[in-house]
Amino acid sequence: IPYIPVQGAYKGIKELGFIVPADQRKIVADMCKKHNQESYLEHHNDKYCELICADGTSKPLGTMVEITKDKAEKLDAYTLTPDGRYFIVEE
Repeated sequence: IPYIPVQGAYKGIKELGFIVPADQRKIVADMCKKHNQESYLEHHNDKYCELICADGTSKPLGTMVEITKDKAEKLDAYTLTPDGRYFIVEE
């Protein structure tokens, strides 16, 4: 499946992540289960995001916004895209 690798942090732990097209939702969910991932972030066209848990439940999170590197690196969760932009989800 097509994807874009990203860097970031989740719960204060730096990790590698992937941006995957929305039409690949089933594959992403299956991969999360296979690799014992707790959840994945689903981003909608209106920038609204929700956390999709391995058990299939979802948790509304808020809107994705771009922030500075300095601010991002002080937070427990952020995404860094290959073009050097930092994003977080705000309630």
